[in-house]
Amino acid sequence: MDELKQARELGEVTITHALERWLASVKADSDSGNEHTHSKYRTAAKHIGAWAHSNHLIRLSQITPDALDHWKSSWSPKAKNPDDRIGKTTAGRRLEKVKRFLSYCVKMHWLAANPATELKAIKPDPSVTWPLLSGRYEKVIAATFEYDKRARRPSDQFGAEMRAIIELMRWTGLRIGDALMCAKSRIQGNRFSLTTQKGRSALTVLIPDHVIAALNALPTRADVHPDYFFWSGNSKPKSLTGRWQRKLERLNDYLSIAKDDGTPMKFHSHQLRDTFAVTQLLSGTSMQDLSKMLAHKSVKITEKYYSPWVPERQAALERRMAEALVQMGVSVSL
Repeated sequence: MDELKQARELGEVTITHALERWLASVKADSDSGNEHTHSKYRTAAKHIGAWAHSNHLIRLSQITPDALDHWKSSWSPKAKNPDDRIGKTTAGRRLEKVKRFLSYCVKMHWLAANPATELKAIKPDPSVTWPLLSGRYEKVIAATFEYDKRARRPSDQFGAEMRAIIELMRWTGLRIGDALMCAKSRIQGNRFSLTTQKGRSALTVLIPDHVIAALNALPTRADVHPDYFFWSGNSKPKSLTGRWQRKLERLNDYLSIAKDDGTPMKFHSHQLRDTFAVTQLLSGTSMQDLSKMLAHKSVKITEKYYSPWVPERQAALERRMAEALVQMGVSVSL
């Protein structure tokens, strides 16, 4: 402790020690069960530590505005360093974590000032969602059958599991991690009650009959715990999610879908949540109710991500507008 006190007085606290203390503080101050949040901070600490190591920075006093700005400017999808290959949205979140870490160091009196204060915030990429409408969803389902046809051996056929995951996410709006951690005991009739991994929100969703049937018909696998549909009972949720995200992304090898303007589009699992959200809006669900269905903390988040101006939604608005005009005594041709 005396050595730490002396180091603090000299501005010689190491970056490694500061990161360890920061993570311990974050864990102590947050919900002990919020593994999703802890994981984000651990990842941020890992990136900060790796950057410092690669630049031979040992002490906090060596972290300067110039060094940070140089690191920030290297973040892009085409960065030379794999750790820095990120888009603007991820870059903005990383910078936010860097600033929080250094603010913590100032709070601990290890630094006189935050060297990241003057770094300009990074605006995220525009929030664009591409729901699987206009026949896209059916093509994704069809690709799961093609996936099985191309499998080298029966044990590599995961089409049934893929369809169950896809249908579960599409019809409930669950994030993939929550869908994969679904325990059989948590389903009562058609109700699935859970605590979401992100935000630790209590949520109950209704699962359609055909999705319940698909889940119950899944083949038995040695690496899946009998109390779950997809989870072994041992792996971390993040590992399970990554594994199935990679499997689902392989469907693009047997799939050809396009955006509304005709440009090619790759399928990814979060589009299923988008599809649930947009079809709910098209069916008349209010933005406030949809926000609760998606377990969002604020309706503003829902509006930002799940009200894309897709042709189907525009058509629905035009129909309602036409109906109103007719009631007002004027005619309109669509």
